[in-house]
Amino acid sequence: MSLSSKVPATSVFELKSAALTVLALQLKTPDLASLAEALAARYGATPGLFEHEPLCVDLSLLRDEAELPDFEGLVALLRRHGFNPMAARGGNPEQMAAALSAGLAEAPDVSQPRPEAAAAVAAEAPAAVPEEAAP
Repeated sequence: MSLSSKVPATSVFELKSAALTVLALQLKTPDLASLAEALAARYGATPGLFEHEPLCVDLSLLRDEAELPDFEGLVALLRRHGFNPMAARGGNPEQMAAALSAGLAEAPDVSQPRPEAAAAVAAEAPAAVPEEAAP
């Protein structure tokens, strides 16, 4: 009998919610050649600056673009600069589907509060106190 069959899963791991702070790269063009040139010009003199830095690709400025970014190429480019691209947000449905296909997770859009956060704020708000009529 194997030891692994006797160990309950709850004693081996737990999944817990986590809030992480990550950099967001707000793309202004789907042109990877332009992005590669700009990254090299801005950060080429500081190799290792972003070593293993988690990154979310923000597509909100490209939402109305017809051209899909090459997400596989984008991920490879960002990794060459030390980033660890983990997620994408703000894109249209086609962009987000392409990002997911390239291995990026879908990050929530921070401009819209999560439903549970909005409910917590509403629950904490004091009730309106009616004004008394003047005599």
